[in-house]
Amino acid sequence: MRKLWFALLFLAGGFAHELRNPVQCQCISASAAAAPGRRRAQSRASTAEANT
Repeated sequence: MRKLWFALLFLAGGFAHELRNPVQCQCISASAAAAPGRRRAQSRASTAEANT
Protein backbone atom coordinates (compact mmCIF):
# COMPACT_ATOMS: atom_id res chain seq x y z
CA MET A 1 0.00 0.00 0.00
CA ARG A 2 2.89 2.33 0.77
CA LYS A 3 4.40 1.78 -2.67
CA LEU A 4 1.08 2.66 -4.26
CA TRP A 5 1.00 5.99 -2.43
CA PHE A 6 4.56 6.77 -3.50
CA ALA A 7 3.68 5.94 -7.11
CA LEU A 8 0.63 8.20 -6.96
CA LEU A 9 2.66 11.01 -5.42
CA PHE A 10 5.31 10.61 -8.13
CA LEU A 11 2.69 10.75 -10.89
CA ALA A 12 0.95 13.72 -9.27
CA GLY A 13 4.27 15.56 -9.07
CA GLY A 14 4.99 14.88 -12.72
CA PHE A 15 1.53 16.06 -13.69
CA ALA A 16 1.91 19.24 -11.63
CA HIS A 17 5.30 19.89 -13.23
CA GLU A 18 3.79 19.54 -16.71
CA LEU A 19 1.02 21.97 -15.80
CA ARG A 20 3.57 24.51 -14.56
CA ASN A 21 6.16 23.95 -17.33
CA PRO A 22 4.61 22.30 -20.39
CA VAL A 23 6.88 20.51 -22.83
CA GLN A 24 7.87 22.64 -25.82
CA CYS A 25 8.56 20.21 -28.63
CA GLN A 26 9.97 21.74 -31.80
CA CYS A 27 11.31 18.64 -33.48
CA ILE A 28 12.80 18.30 -36.94
CA SER A 29 10.91 15.80 -39.04
CA ALA A 30 12.54 12.39 -39.30
CA SER A 31 12.66 12.42 -43.10
CA ALA A 32 14.45 15.79 -43.19
CA ALA A 33 16.99 14.66 -40.61
CA ALA A 34 17.78 11.43 -42.49
CA ALA A 35 18.03 12.96 -45.97
CA PRO A 36 21.42 14.75 -45.63
CA GLY A 37 23.12 11.59 -44.36
CA ARG A 38 21.81 9.60 -47.31
CA ARG A 39 23.05 12.18 -49.77
CA ARG A 40 26.52 12.15 -48.24
CA ALA A 41 26.65 8.35 -48.30
CA GLN A 42 25.64 8.30 -51.96
CA SER A 43 28.15 10.96 -52.91
CA ARG A 44 30.95 9.07 -51.14
CA ALA A 45 29.97 5.88 -52.97
CA SER A 46 29.92 7.63 -56.32
CA THR A 47 33.33 9.26 -55.74
CA ALA A 48 34.80 5.92 -54.65
CA GLU A 49 33.52 4.33 -57.85
CA ALA A 50 34.88 7.21 -59.91
CA ASN A 51 38.34 6.94 -58.31
CA THR A 52 38.70 3.21 -59.06
